[in-house]
Amino acid sequence: RVIVRVRQEAPQAFKAEITIFLAGQGISDSAAMRVRGPKREKERIAAMDALQLKRAAVEGAPECDSDGTGEYQATRKRQRELLHLDWTEEDCDEAEKGEGQSLEDVVREVDLPAQVVKPSGDEDVVLLRPTGPGWVQAGTMTATPWKGQWFVHERQEQGTGKHFPWLWFDARTGGYYIRSDSAASGYVAATPPNAPDVYGV
Repeated sequence: RVIVRVRQEAPQAFKAEITIFLAGQGISDSAAMRVRGPKREKERIAAMDALQLKRAAVEGAPECDSDGTGEYQATRKRQRELLHLDWTEEDCDEAEKGEGQSLEDVVREVDLPAQVVKPSGDEDVVLLRPTGPGWVQAGTMTATPWKGQWFVHERQEQGTGKHFPWLWFDARTGGYYIRSDSAASGYVAATPPNAPDVYGV
């Protein structure tokens, strides 16, 4: 029920972000709460924040009564603590030794927010949940950035009333994409759609 990542908001402005999906929600109408860490000048330092938020969510899971509130409360508490912490490169090195991989790789991992759907061949297909309501699974005739498991968000065209995709979600990697004529593939990465945010004060 948790996705962690680092957002870049400016050339030297990075923030850790964790999205906690509340239990009992389907893929197309999932409810999620997002918590962000403080602004950092280096991506690696923000990745350290993301690791701390991820650990807090995992530690809070046993208290959540299966609805996600434990992860959320534990993450909010750790978020407030991060506002007063300044990580050093030595802190990051130590964390990487404990994890056995780089902080960037730890952050790229998807923790729990997957849903197992019908088997495909000998393996289960694991689909991640896009943020927010209104998503539909892409059909065989729907154009997508590349082959895979996709969800699309549609808009209604004025005049014709027809619906057309404007936002794509890669259910295997958790990435969002929009059309771009300047990109070789015709698509570029996009930020997740708006969802309830929580910020430190």
